[in-house]
Amino acid sequence: MKNCIHCGKPIPDDASFCPYCETVQGEVKQETAPKRIRKSTILLVCLLLSAAVFLIHRATAPKVIDAKGPELVYGDYRLILTFTRPDTEEMIPEPQENGGASLTVVDDGANPSMLFIAGKESETNLREEFEEQIESIELTAVPRDGAEPMRWSEPEYSPRVPGAMRMADLRFTSACGANDIYWTLHMKNGDVLKLQHIFTCVETPSVVYRPEDVPMDTIEDLQALIDRIDKEIPPTVPVYIFLPGVTYEGGLTLTNRTCALFGRGNFDDRPIFKGTITISSSAPEKQRMQAIRFEGEDAGIAAYASAMASECTFTNVRTGIAVYDGAAFDPHGCVFEGCGTGILYDVNESPYHVALELDHCEFRSSHTGLHVKAFANGEAVICHDCTFSGNENDIQNDTDVPVDTSGATFE
Repeated sequence: MKNCIHCGKPIPDDASFCPYCETVQGEVKQETAPKRIRKSTILLVCLLLSAAVFLIHRATAPKVIDAKGPELVYGDYRLILTFTRPDTEEMIPEPQENGGASLTVVDDGANPSMLFIAGKESETNLREEFEEQIESIELTAVPRDGAEPMRWSEPEYSPRVPGAMRMADLRFTSACGANDIYWTLHMKNGDVLKLQHIFTCVETPSVVYRPEDVPMDTIEDLQALIDRIDKEIPPTVPVYIFLPGVTYEGGLTLTNRTCALFGRGNFDDRPIFKGTITISSSAPEKQRMQAIRFEGEDAGIAAYASAMASECTFTNVRTGIAVYDGAAFDPHGCVFEGCGTGILYDVNESPYHVALELDHCEFRSSHTGLHVKAFANGEAVICHDCTFSGNENDIQNDTDVPVDTSGATFE
């Protein structure tokens, strides 16, 4: 038993209050209400947390970096766009914001756009090191002021420019005007890098003749037109003659200047020459012939000056193309069938140090496909994607000039 702390009467030991005076026994504990945190403090903490999250996200989130020009610094690297190939593999070119070409109204042109990678503060080529960080690369050409868009190849590594990370071929006409060339690099870390430069095509003066403009249905009409052009048109002005789909009996001679001769794309509508076109022009430009059929023993081309032929056919002729002293010749996409000799190269004197490059040519059922009889100052004969089929002699080389047939097919 214990006594009440107030009235003194005896009460049980475990009593919490006195049954007589109702006084609570023992000390009364006073509970203190918790302190309230100010709203301003909570707001400040939230702001600090948000700022920290933002800074972390900003530091780690993918970035879009637009140079708006031909040069961009990215980390330890310098990205450079150019239109001009460097002289050596190790050389890092200067950024090139503007490039261009002059073309006549009938010309097709091509020029590379190239991406190089250098150190941020050095001229060291870091192409291979930077390659590991790239996911993909895109190129787009966007014309200005209503011009026609250029065509382009996908950016890829090319052994033609071994120092470049990527190269894309731009293809254009004079109607393309100015095009913005945009490069976009998608990096493996999510970053996007953008560069750009401008290529401008300028049309140069030229003179064009078509069948509806002047008579050219006979070999006499055509020779008279060429003779008139020699007298009336300055040799510095390019001349283009679009031929009708007729058969020309007899030969044609170009002596004082070049006049590009074009047939039509459809084979059945192309002009046919039964005689030889003889080229002896002293003009520095190459004589051009395209989409022309040469048929019969006396047909073909005799070149005493530099010339080129593309998409021409030579059928049952004695000699398709004969190249003589002082000349160089570029055949592209030509077909020689049933010929005595498809191409005869007999150049004993030449001011040129060049290679004879046959590009996508076919030699079929002929006595001799290619005969290299003499090739003064010749560096090589190279067959690019050529086919030799059913000839008695595919290639006869009487010289010490090497012949590269690694790109040829023999059937």
